[in-house]
Amino acid sequence: MATPGDILVVVHEFQARSPDELTLARGERIELIESDQEFGDGWYLGRNIETNDSGLFPEGTQQPPPPPSC
Repeated sequence: MATPGDILVVVHEFQARSPDELTLARGERIELIESDQEFGDGWYLGRNIETNDSGLFPEGTQQPPPPPSC
């Protein structure tokens, strides 16, 4: 399970439907600000590393990045 501070990679696009949601494009990197543990509603709060935009996005649209290759 992802925890705040983790960097996640978007694997499924998501189009924001309200001003507090974060649009996600495949391959973008998102810093997790808040996980779903408190509310249990399937939504995370995160910040796009490239654009610095932040907002809510659904769980399951992202995964941890692959480990660095040696």
